[in-house]
Amino acid sequence: MTTQIYLAPPESKSWLNGYYLEKILREQAFYADDSCKDICFVVPELKGMPLDAIILLLVVCNQLSDKGFQVQIAFSSKECPILSYCALMSFFEHLESNIVVTPSPDSLDEDKTEHSNLFKIVALTGEQNCSELSETLTCKIINAIDGHSDITLSEKQLNTLKHRYRTIILEMINNVKEHSKTELDGYVAMQVYGGYNPRATLIICDSGLGLFNTLKNSTEPENHQYKTDNFSEIIRKIFDEGVTSKKHDDGGSGLQTSFKYAKNMNSDIVLRTDKNQFRLHKLAEQEHPVDALKINEDFMQIDGTFFCFDIPLLKQDC
Repeated sequence: MTTQIYLAPPESKSWLNGYYLEKILREQAFYADDSCKDICFVVPELKGMPLDAIILLLVVCNQLSDKGFQVQIAFSSKECPILSYCALMSFFEHLESNIVVTPSPDSLDEDKTEHSNLFKIVALTGEQNCSELSETLTCKIINAIDGHSDITLSEKQLNTLKHRYRTIILEMINNVKEHSKTELDGYVAMQVYGGYNPRATLIICDSGLGLFNTLKNSTEPENHQYKTDNFSEIIRKIFDEGVTSKKHDDGGSGLQTSFKYAKNMNSDIVLRTDKNQFRLHKLAEQEHPVDALKINEDFMQIDGTFFCFDIPLLKQDC
């Protein structure tokens, strides 16, 4: 029998964001019964799903498929806005080939428009030139910001943002390479939103061991402390000291710098690993970033590390 999972937000909402998707996934017993291996995610008519929810769904579907589940995604119709958005973002190109999608995305008219406000999903295989990919992503983000009618920034502000984005992206990509030991791809994508709250959402994730597991499993003597540290203590050390699983590696300081830049930009950060979700909301408004930390520890088991940076584009320290 196929288990149908309806991806619908609360009645008062028209968008299914990453948090609401997490709550739906948490209610499922994917690994409790080996006989329940057929799953169908049903996507009804929705106004939208933001980027974090789209990539979370991609990661979950691929990981379930990799673990032997028969996975389907059923959209309400060919005209479903979410189906069109997934196609636009190259979602289906990165979906495992044995996952069934209805209606078939092949039936959609190809959108060849150059969209300045987004960067489509790109696989992180560990073989790319990280510096080149970081530069490409950074330029795409800056061009999207510069070309957005709701956003007005000076050249100096844009250059400051470019440096910060480049640092964050390069460190996050390096983090994926360091902490991921799996044949499943990681992903990076970006969306710039306008309106009354213009912001850039950047997602970088992998399906490997995950940041905290790598730190806790490190055999380096100086990393012994991580075995007994709780998650909030490790996050505090990321901000205050930098952390790394490798001896004499400066990668930890890069992660520290990235998080400090995120604080300067008053970012919201979601860090997802294992069954845990760590949310840091409006970092610049807190005396210490860890004061912004909200932890959920009973979510669905997801391998790897999922970083979501939601960066406001107005009234920030550039």
